[in-house]
Amino acid sequence: MKKVLLFILLFVFGIIFLKCNVFAHVETLNIEYDNCMVNNDLRWYTLISDLIDGNEIKHGHIDENLQTVKYYFTGRENVLTIPGVTNDLLDEIEEAFELSMKKWNDVYFYSHNQNGTLSKKKVINIVEGNSSDHNIRITYYWNKHGLSASTIDNVLEPNYISSTNSSSQTIKHNTNWLIMLNAYWFFVHDDVSYNEVENYRSYTGAHEIGHILGLGDLDDVKDHCGYNGPGSHSHSEVLMGYGTNNHVEDITYQDLAGVAITRGFHTDNDHQWLNMGLQHDGTYKFVCSICNGIIYDAQYYNYQFHEYGSCNNNHTLSSNNMMAVGCNGNKDYIKCKYCRYVAPIEDMVTQNCSYQSIDSVKHRITNNVNGLNYILEESHTFTYSKINDTYHKTTCECGYDDNHRHSMTEADYTDGDNIGRCLQCKSFFNINDGMFPILPTQITKYSINGSYILPNGIIILVNNDIQSYLNNTLIFYDKNNLPQIS
Repeated sequence: MKKVLLFILLFVFGIIFLKCNVFAHVETLNIEYDNCMVNNDLRWYTLISDLIDGNEIKHGHIDENLQTVKYYFTGRENVLTIPGVTNDLLDEIEEAFELSMKKWNDVYFYSHNQNGTLSKKKVINIVEGNSSDHNIRITYYWNKHGLSASTIDNVLEPNYISSTNSSSQTIKHNTNWLIMLNAYWFFVHDDVSYNEVENYRSYTGAHEIGHILGLGDLDDVKDHCGYNGPGSHSHSEVLMGYGTNNHVEDITYQDLAGVAITRGFHTDNDHQWLNMGLQHDGTYKFVCSICNGIIYDAQYYNYQFHEYGSCNNNHTLSSNNMMAVGCNGNKDYIKCKYCRYVAPIEDMVTQNCSYQSIDSVKHRITNNVNGLNYILEESHTFTYSKINDTYHKTTCECGYDDNHRHSMTEADYTDGDNIGRCLQCKSFFNINDGMFPILPTQITKYSINGSYILPNGIIILVNNDIQSYLNNTLIFYDKNNLPQIS
C-alpha cells in the first residue's frame, strides 16, 4: 500500500495544478499533435491555456515579456511542529529547491533565421526576492496522504498582463504565483528513502518553474490518450512527466521545445517541416522538426520540407543528421534534422566555440564540433571594472572591450547626495565633482522616455529605459531633434 501511495503522490508534491490543459498555444501556433499509438506517446509536452467566456483567453503561465522572476519562502511555522522538522532541515530544503529552480537560468533556445544563423534566447532569470518584492511565493505545508500541492494564481496583485492578439481576443498572462511545498517528501523518514529524497530535491523546483513557464504535467491530462492519472505512461525521462526515484533531474529538450512556444521563441514562421507522406484521407502529414507539432494539408507543395526518416535512424554526430536546438550552460541539446529523435540529457554535446566581435552590441560564435557545425549571433556578455568616477571598462569573452559611462536611475540621482552607484559595474562614484544639481539648460541629450546624459557623461535613466539601456538598444537624441511620439 505504501508503494502504491508513493507512486500516486511521488510527483504531486509541489506540483502546480492549473485549470485546463490543451495541446496548442492558440495565441501563436496553428499545429496539432499526433494521436497516441499503442504503448507509445509521441507528445513531447503539454501546454496550458484556458478559454474564458467563449472568447477571452487566459494562458496559465508567465507573461512573455517578464524576463526575471523572484521567489520568496514563507510558512515555516506550518511544519516546524512536525517531529524531525527543524530550521536547519528547512534551510537544506530551500537550498535544494533554489538550485533546482535555477537550473532554468542556464537554459537557452536556438531560434533559426532564414540564412541559417542561430540566435540564442534565454528562457528566464530566477533570483531571490524578499517579503515585499517577489513573483513566486513558496509556502510549506504537511500532508502525507492527500494531494499535496495547489496553486493560487491571484495571491499577489496585479496578477495579469493583458494584451490583444490578431483575432481580437484578450490574452491574460500570469505575473505572480503561489507554490505549496509539501515538506513531507523532502527529508528521510519511514515513508521516504534517501534516494527518493535526493531525486525529489533535485528536480522538483525545476518542474514547478516548468509549470510557471506554461508546461502542464505530461502524464496527468484527462483527454490525453484516454489516460487519467499516473500509471503505465509515466514519462520519467522528461522533466514534466511523472516518475519514481529514477526521474530525470535536468531540463530536457522536449521540455524546452514547449517553453519555446509559450515564450514566443518558436512561432508558425519558424517550423522546419518533415513530410511524413500521403494519409488515408488524401492529405499530407507534416511534422515540425523543432517543436514536434503536426499539420495536414492536401497540397504538399505549400511547404518547404525534408522527407521524414531520411536519416535512416543514424543519429551520430558524424552522420551530419544532427542539429543544435538549444543549450544548457556550455552543452548543446541536439536532435535529428529528419525525424523525431532527441538525444537524451547524457548525450548533450560540449561546445567548441570560437568568437568574433561584430559591433558594440553583438558577436558571432562558430561552433566547430565535428558533425555539429553552426553559426550563432548573440549579444555581448559583459564583465565590468571601474576606471574612475566617470567610466568603467566593459569586456566580453569574444574580445570586445570598451570604456563606457556610468549610469544610474533618476530616482537615485534626484536624492541629491551627489553619490551614485552604477547600474552596470555596481561601483560607487562621485556624480559631478561636488557641483550638484545640474541645471536643465546644461542637459542636451535625451531619450524619448526622458532619460538624459549629464555634462560629464553620466547617464541618468528613467524606469522605462533601464532594460533597453542594459540591452544596448537605448538611443539618445539632441534635445532639439527628439522624435515625435504619435
